[in-house]
Amino acid sequence: TDFSKLLVTTKRSSFLGKCGTSGHDRYCIYLTAALTGLRAGELRSLRRKDISFEEGTVRISAAHSKARQAVTLPLHPELSRELRKYIAERQSIATEHLFPRFWRQAEMLKRDLKAAKIPYKDAEGRVFDFHALRVQYATMLARADVSLKKAQALMRHSTPVLTANIYTKLTVSELAESVARLPSLICTST
Repeated sequence: TDFSKLLVTTKRSSFLGKCGTSGHDRYCIYLTAALTGLRAGELRSLRRKDISFEEGTVRISAAHSKARQAVTLPLHPELSRELRKYIAERQSIATEHLFPRFWRQAEMLKRDLKAAKIPYKDAEGRVFDFHALRVQYATMLARADVSLKKAQALMRHSTPVLTANIYTKLTVSELAESVARLPSLICTST
């Protein structure tokens, strides 16, 4: 997929962003965004202490949450492993922020998309901006058959309509696979 291609290309990148973000930094930012559904401002606010590897969670303070309520979200096991390594590799960096140089995310992502040869805007007019990583999360939840109620809670949406109609993007082939799983109703007796 385009997202996997973006991750691979970014992780291997030697380009340092305007704010000094390495390819590995940007890889961890994109991975965290797509596996948590966190917004750019929430990602910028994250501190190392907000990650609990023992509990497998990430905590967003009320001051940095869109709804102005503190929230604790589960971490995907692979993301937890990646973040544990990421933090360990950066022990010498004198900051509490998880992503200390994460600014100008639009410019950063556009440059990485170009390097991965992924269009910023596709033929259907859809834009691969930073917010698309949040859409990626909602879509992956739907593809994993996560119930709409759970997806709504994970996305922190006020209504399931927002989660289902705006954030979840399924392809025709995915819908066809679902239809093919329906039981047969064809009568075989004469």
